[in-house]
Amino acid sequence: MGKKTKERRKHPRALRHVELSLVGEEPGILNHVDNISCSGVLCHTAKKLPMMSKVAMEVALDTPRGSSHEIEHLECQGVVVRCEPHLDEETGGYGIAIFFTRMSEEDRARLTSFVDRHIAKEVADA
Repeated sequence: MGKKTKERRKHPRALRHVELSLVGEEPGILNHVDNISCSGVLCHTAKKLPMMSKVAMEVALDTPRGSSHEIEHLECQGVVVRCEPHLDEETGGYGIAIFFTRMSEEDRARLTSFVDRHIAKEVADA
């Protein structure tokens, strides 16, 4: 039986695809997002981003509104805290971890609600 390890993250992460764009970077640099929390995001990029570089981001969250969905746009800033090349030649690119450094309290509350909602769904689906 496998040994469970204690979760080290302060904030839980939702394994949910979100639309994220890096402001000021050329189109196509961002491949996809692996997970997101109220403190940061793990994504994949086509080029290396220097450690501790500051990035501006726009995040689009798919949020239920009654029987329909609405896209909420958040603006935030962050800093690259990890940049690792993919070892898989087919995938290529880089795994990038970004820590959020600036986000309005309203946007952070909306992001936290989004993450909590999707973590609850992931647990229910498991």
